[in-house]
Amino acid sequence: MNPTRLVKKIGTCLDKFSMNGFLSIVSGLSPFVLSLSKDSPTVFQQTATRRLIGVIAILSFLAQPESLFAAQAAPGDPANLKDLIAKAKASSHVITLALEATEPDVVRAKEQAFEKKFGFPVKLESQPGHHRDMPVKVVESAKSGRGVIDMWDGGTPLILGMFRSGNTRRPPWEAIYEGWPLAKKLRAAVPQIGGGPDGAVLSDHCMHAQMGNWSLVYNTRRVKPAELKGIKLEDLTSEKWRNRVLWDAQALGLFALPFAPGWDVERMKIFSHNLGANGTKLVAGGSMNLIQSLIQGEGDVSMVSMNWVLPQKKLGAPLDVAFAEFVLGNSTVTCLTNPPVNDPNMTALFWAWEAFDGNYLEAQISGAGAFRLFQEEEKYLPLVRLARQNGITKMEQVVGPKTEEDAEKASEYRKVAIQAMKDGIASKKKIAR
Repeated sequence: MNPTRLVKKIGTCLDKFSMNGFLSIVSGLSPFVLSLSKDSPTVFQQTATRRLIGVIAILSFLAQPESLFAAQAAPGDPANLKDLIAKAKASSHVITLALEATEPDVVRAKEQAFEKKFGFPVKLESQPGHHRDMPVKVVESAKSGRGVIDMWDGGTPLILGMFRSGNTRRPPWEAIYEGWPLAKKLRAAVPQIGGGPDGAVLSDHCMHAQMGNWSLVYNTRRVKPAELKGIKLEDLTSEKWRNRVLWDAQALGLFALPFAPGWDVERMKIFSHNLGANGTKLVAGGSMNLIQSLIQGEGDVSMVSMNWVLPQKKLGAPLDVAFAEFVLGNSTVTCLTNPPVNDPNMTALFWAWEAFDGNYLEAQISGAGAFRLFQEEEKYLPLVRLARQNGITKMEQVVGPKTEEDAEKASEYRKVAIQAMKDGIASKKKIAR
């Protein structure tokens, strides 16, 4: 290939992609560069060759996974954990986040445990509104320079808008690794999705929070465990379950079905339609409102996030979990927002503490906690133990979108499922596969 053309081609790639995509290019071009340096016959080609060698040298440096580019802290970032703690201590100690459905005793326990560990307080303030609505609020408020929350965790499709708009930020990773080494694994589990500011990929800003964990949940006063033993999801469209099922109006869980073995969009659409035709009642507001509707006897069984169910069960609610043929859920991530509401160092320290110590404490209090299938955390997270008892031991066993392409498809699948449920409710007639 003419070296001048190759230089232009690499320049075009740099405009379109992040540095992480160039590892294969760098390794593949090394022999070619050496041959060019020996064989280019003209001064013009030799000049282009020298430019190419310079580009490759830069790419070789920038593309290394453990390069200074990847590890280097941003200007003003704390150099280590001690520095991060000192800067956080000098702040106002306030954190603003979405505390929807977090029990007051859990909030107090976290504030007390944080102060005991670091020697200064933290004050957790809640931003009103549904957790799922926060990304839109963050992006819109940032346009006028205002922060809404200091951190957020949720599904990858929901966070991409914030990430690509520059409304997430790079944490002080080296300081965090010093305090919580497992953060390296959680960061590595984040999908490598690009498009962030300055060529960032999602894992530059985020850690894995947990896997979505949507499973069947039932009212124990109205359903016997034996009724759900060995159940398949499509059994919910049978006459036995007519007028007994509740489902999230935004198709929670349904949009993950096309990623399951043996399923596709058409099968998901038919299942969604038949749920509606079988008298399924749609409930707005996600898992928490579904749980309340189940407790109140508005339905007998639903698809709900398990980590919202176990705390209610521990408090005495007539609820329990049943496992169908698989657990549904997308990969969720946690990130710091930009601009933050409060001090960035205080928020970074609490964010890292919350991902580990805070999560373990909440699990101890609530009986649930995060759903992360890392062996190191099984002793801290009851929900992980429950899943393992039912044969769920690997992330691959949780069915749902895992890549950027999957996330884009899932958004469309959700729309299809919502409409299919509405069509089924309107027609009251089931359709065959």
